[in-house]
Amino acid sequence: MNYTLLENVLLKHPDVVEVCTIAVPKPSKEKEAKIFVVLRKNAQATSEELMSYLKNHVNGQSEKIEISVIDELPKSPAGIVLRKKLVSLC
Repeated sequence: MNYTLLENVLLKHPDVVEVCTIAVPKPSKEKEAKIFVVLRKNAQATSEELMSYLKNHVNGQSEKIEISVIDELPKSPAGIVLRKKLVSLC
């Protein structure tokens, strides 16, 4: 699964300001993608709307994806997304 492609598609949505995708290990040892999305101020997009948008733009890569809308991505003082903190939200 090409996470960069998924992120780039979602970043084109008018309500989306930031996106980060992580691989989430599942009990079956199969990995799923979880996409964390930060919306623009006063935006109203839901996870379901964003998933529909993604499916309309990406063929066959959205089967094992979950989207969560969060207020902000956890970042280090240098501005790097702290993916381990995102994994803890799963």
